Amino acid sequence: MDFEGELRKFARSDMPLRQMRESVHWPIELWIGDACLSGEVQDVSRGGIGAVVYPDSIWQKRLVIGCELLLSFLWDEADAEHIGRVSARVTWLRKHEDKWDVGLNFFDLNDDANTYIERYLLARIVTRHLDDDGKT
Repeated sequence: MDFEGELRKFARSDMPLRQMRESVHWPIELWIGDACLSGEVQDVSRGGIGAVVYPDSIWQKRLVIGCELLLSFLWDEADAEHIGRVSARVTWLRKHEDKWDVGLNFFDLNDDANTYIERYLLARIVTRHLDDDGKT
């Protein structure tokens, strides 16, 4: 599928497709070595995600801007089971009392994960376009 070609039919923006973001609620795990941190993706683009995580004392020093980690998407769909972990880098952090907002850029997104994310983005954008035109 030519994702960019299909998406351009519906997108009403000159923003680069890599930067188009859509809201999601996907559970995730962040891994550094054998330490795991759970969270939830809040938005996704082809280049990365924004998520909320709940760090503990182990993660207070590990989760810093520039940190490289492995990201596991905990999707329910059967076809997503084999995607595995994705390499990512922390690009921004916003600390709150009990949670942190974190931005992650993908730097080694495998083909299966890339396809899953592209399909999700395309479905969201097409659905929104149809809703805006009153065709649903």
